[in-house]
Amino acid sequence: MLAQVAVLVVVTWQVVTSAVGGAVVCGVALIPLALVAGWRSWQLSLGLRVS
Repeated sequence: MLAQVAVLVVVTWQVVTSAVGGAVVCGVALIPLALVAGWRSWQLSLGLRVS
């Protein structure tokens, strides 16, 4: 019984840490994309204001 609980805890921990790790990787990958998108929209808004 105790061994089953230990296995369940380990498996749950693995799933949680891999999910969190995946979220961190996605977040880090999205940061430059968000910066580039913000930069482009800022440039476009400046261009619209100038012309």
